[in-house]
Amino acid sequence: MNFWSGIRASFSRCFESRNPYEIGAPDTDGRRSYEQGPFILACTFARMIGYLIATYVTTLLLAPEEFGRLLLIGVPVALVNLFGDFGLSDGLVRLKEIRRGTISLFFFINLGCAVLGGVILIATIPFFEWWNNGARLDDLAWAFAGMLVMQAMVMQYRGMLRRQMRLDQISGFEVAAAYVGNGSMIILAFQGWGALAIPLGRIAALILELCLVLYATRWLPGRMESWRRNLHVLQFGGNLALAGVFRFGGAAIAAFVLGRHFPPEMLGYLERATSLTRTVAERFAPLVKRLTFSTLARARHLTGDVYAIKSEWALAFSVRIWIWPLAVGSASLAAIIPIALGPTWTDLAPMLLAMGLSLVLWLPEMVGRSVILAHGSSNVIRRNNMLGFIGQVLVIPVAFVWGLVPYLVMFAIVLIVKSMIFLHQVARISEIDFKGKQCFLQTVLAVSVATMIGWQFTLLGGLIMPIIVGSGVVVLVVAILLRTRKSMQEIWFSDSSVDAGPNPEVRQA
Repeated sequence: MNFWSGIRASFSRCFESRNPYEIGAPDTDGRRSYEQGPFILACTFARMIGYLIATYVTTLLLAPEEFGRLLLIGVPVALVNLFGDFGLSDGLVRLKEIRRGTISLFFFINLGCAVLGGVILIATIPFFEWWNNGARLDDLAWAFAGMLVMQAMVMQYRGMLRRQMRLDQISGFEVAAAYVGNGSMIILAFQGWGALAIPLGRIAALILELCLVLYATRWLPGRMESWRRNLHVLQFGGNLALAGVFRFGGAAIAAFVLGRHFPPEMLGYLERATSLTRTVAERFAPLVKRLTFSTLARARHLTGDVYAIKSEWALAFSVRIWIWPLAVGSASLAAIIPIALGPTWTDLAPMLLAMGLSLVLWLPEMVGRSVILAHGSSNVIRRNNMLGFIGQVLVIPVAFVWGLVPYLVMFAIVLIVKSMIFLHQVARISEIDFKGKQCFLQTVLAVSVATMIGWQFTLLGGLIMPIIVGSGVVVLVVAILLRTRKSMQEIWFSDSSVDAGPNPEVRQA
């Protein structure tokens, strides 16, 4: 199947509606992933373009102080991320068989947690307004509470589609929803809604996505099963929920403390540096999980060493295609973006570089998360996120002593060290071969080179050299993809080594 025929086939599948309980044979996952790949990549590119345009336009329309308000509500946003899923959609994907009552139980647990999170969010806002010297946050609180509830309603539907390997259908829905959300965001920002335009745009996207997944599954919640019958999945999800507390807790505490000390303009720079780097990456975290977790989780139910082979290849590929392009690309974007945004954002460059380099191991870590989740060891993610949480809290005093840029440098170092420890744990527990020392040396060298390049761009000024270097990064990524195309087809997209029989040694979710 060529590129364009794959896109046409996947596009036609976006309009399908199927029984959510049926599931195809795992021994066809490689072929299905290969067939869906072109459409998923096209959707990823389309979403990225739409998000970058929306981010650029809203940055021009809103003052830095408005983005400072978004940063000040960091603790409630952490609640949004915690209660939005509760880890149960991942647990659903790992199940070999599901029942209506099981999905209904997970749906209502997610929804109940979301409502609880929204109530806590709204109730605690007066305290955060007082703490942040009277900054107005109540309007953002109500918007994020609504976004929280909508997000919880969508998650189990996504889990059902992921379990059936309907990855192209999810991608198509997300593109449609993303453009509706981005368009709403720009219109509201143009009409003077301020920072409120961003969560309201996200709510518009979630409403459309909910309608689309309802059509695709034709499923409505009904009578719930006993939670005791699904205790193993609840424990699995509980570990992920606690991991979410630690994952977003460090950023929330930092926003809580820094918001009282620094002026809104500086906080706006910090928020934009985060949104243009880490937030962009986090928006595509579901895509990485979609391309890896579903395949690996289903491979665990098969005989042979399919799971180990696919896991080793995915980790090695993520290191090869991510570390150097991300590091050098961050140096280029840190020079280009402030110039493109105008003189108001000149001080953004060093923050962008530091936050960009904090992502140097982001993709390998996301792939490692899929490997360990498919293995069933979600407690590893919880422990590693707790380690990262402690590190993020310990470096907060750096901001008060030396300023925000040195703080972000220390923040990046903490995240890089955390990711290296996590990848080592993944390889050890999953019993797969991962060249950790080589990965560490590549990371140190790439970060050092990118820092020197970024410094030279700052001294030289202008756009010509950053654009040339950035174009070189694109060429490098394309070359890596072409070089690994054969191994990708033979290992990741191949079903030839898969025995469709069940593996009795695999622990069921």
